[in-house]
Formats: sequence, C-alpha cells, structure tokens
Amino acid sequence: MSEQSTPTSTTTSSEKSAPTLAKVVQKYDIEQLINFLCGENDDLKLDKDDLKIICEEKITGHVFLNSTKQDFIDYGLKGGPTKSLADFAKEVKEKILKSFSSCKTKQEVKEVFNKFRYRDADITSILPFK
Repeated sequence: MSEQSTPTSTTTSSEKSAPTLAKVVQKYDIEQLINFLCGENDDLKLDKDDLKIICEEKITGHVFLNSTKQDFIDYGLKGGPTKSLADFAKEVKEKILKSFSSCKTKQEVKEVFNKFRYRDADITSILPFK
C-alpha cells in the first residue's frame, strides 16, 4: 500500500486576523506605556501624580491591558483616571491596526502619520522602526 499525502493547510493573509493595538501595547515597558498614554489620547487627562503612580507601580503594557478599574484604584489612582484608563484599556484591546502597507497614496500615509502625531520624515519615532 502506498501512503497518501494529505495536503497541508495554508492560510492566506486575508484569512489571518488583523493585528490589534493590544499586541503592540502589551510589549511596552513602563516608559513606552507612559508615552503612549500621554501621546495617544488627550481625553485621559493624566497628571503628574497619575504618571508617578504608573511608574511606582511598575505598570507595563501587559499589566495595563489586564488591569481593571479596581486594579487601578488599588494602584493608588483616583476615581476619574481609573475609569478613563479601564475604558481606554478595553478600547486598545479591540482596536484593529491599519497597516501602513495598506495605504495606496502618499496622502494616506501622511494621514496615518498625522493621526498618530508622527512627523512625515521622522519614521524612527515609531517604535517598530527604532
């Protein structure tokens, strides 16, 4: 008897799930997380005391994404920032990233750069390009 070979399963890029922002944020160290929280979302309104607590409690991207409102309270943050951070962590987990390679024109690339507050010529300020 001859053995029949079974075809291997291949996955096309369209079948793969799109990367989420959480996959990027979970790798952040404390400093990168603080830069992300301060730069990405003006609505958080974190002050120096809040950022100091994040540093002192050694909250990394992974810890941030897995923290609840109660966790943020336990870290020593006040009510307003705890709700904002918990809600923002949930948003980050759900946000699908748009690939720069999906941009078809220079204008689309500029729009993505502007959205994330990157200067056109400063690609090295984007963490994956450092």
